[in-house]
Amino acid sequence: MLPGAYTISVGAKGNFGAFTEKDVRVEVNRQVRIDIPLQPGAVTTQITVTEAPPELQTETAEVNSEISQAQLNALPITSSAGRNYQALYTIIPGASAVQEKNSTSANPSRSMSVNINGASYNGNTTRIDGAVNYYGWLPYLIAYVPPRTTSKT
Repeated sequence: MLPGAYTISVGAKGNFGAFTEKDVRVEVNRQVRIDIPLQPGAVTTQITVTEAPPELQTETAEVNSEISQAQLNALPITSSAGRNYQALYTIIPGASAVQEKNSTSANPSRSMSVNINGASYNGNTTRIDGAVNYYGWLPYLIAYVPPRTTSKT
């Protein structure tokens, strides 16, 4: 470079802002050091919505939730009989805290009861693989709590 005064400009597209230093003197047999700070550039975010939200279901007050296998595998011990999938009812919107009801002789599977949105316990229907799991003498309890199974890979 020939001796003289120069303007140094640095710019990059993307994440950093531009930098300009004017009147930088370049002389013979001298090093010139310019420290260029990296300043964050403008951050922009673009969100595109491609679908309308689902319509609000207004025909019934029914709440339907499914519990995944991963949620079942992560169950804490919440029942006097060990892990019980009914403990996951508390993650359903509007559910009260689940509780064991009645004595062991009246509820041998240690089924837990819950009410949803203040409705009666008797209004709940629990299905296991599509079949209703109903205890006729105490309708707010289910008849059978399947044991927690583990799979070997």
